[in-house]
Amino acid sequence: MRTGRQVVVWHNMCQRRERRPPDGCFRRALGGDAVLYLSFTWTTPALLAGAKTATRLPLADSHLGCWRAGMLVTAYREAPADGGRPVAVLQLTADPALEPLSTTPDSDYEAEGWAWLHEHQGLLPRWIAAGDCCPQAFREWRTRATEMWVVRFRVVAVATADQIGEALAEAMAAQPVAA
Repeated sequence: MRTGRQVVVWHNMCQRRERRPPDGCFRRALGGDAVLYLSFTWTTPALLAGAKTATRLPLADSHLGCWRAGMLVTAYREAPADGGRPVAVLQLTADPALEPLSTTPDSDYEAEGWAWLHEHQGLLPRWIAAGDCCPQAFREWRTRATEMWVVRFRVVAVATADQIGEALAEAMAAQPVAA
């Protein structure tokens, strides 16, 4: 049954946006509500290891109202449109903030998962060079003249595709009800 609600899908690497209905398991788990989710592609191993707690996205102002501290977000390895499966449930730890890349703190080398990936280069896909996540590459990335939304989060649950709907429903049930 289609609810007519849409979900905003952000693809971390290619930075494109799609509007599409939520996957069936999440629609059932949430009683028809839309679900926000992120695609982490090559940084997924760092996310699942608990070493990635921030990501940067080119969000349009009109969509920022959907993102708030405390929200639950489903994490995907690959875009659902490309056959991706959910891999984790995240909870936003702060409202997203628009920041120039040039102001990215040194500590975000670790928060973005780059340090962990640099130490675990064997988990990088072939199309990512070992030097693409070294400290020098991070410094060069910060020199881009652009602003991005910084999304900070914590991993609430890591699960297989069969377990993710349950994990999301349990995490939502555990959240305090807003008065």
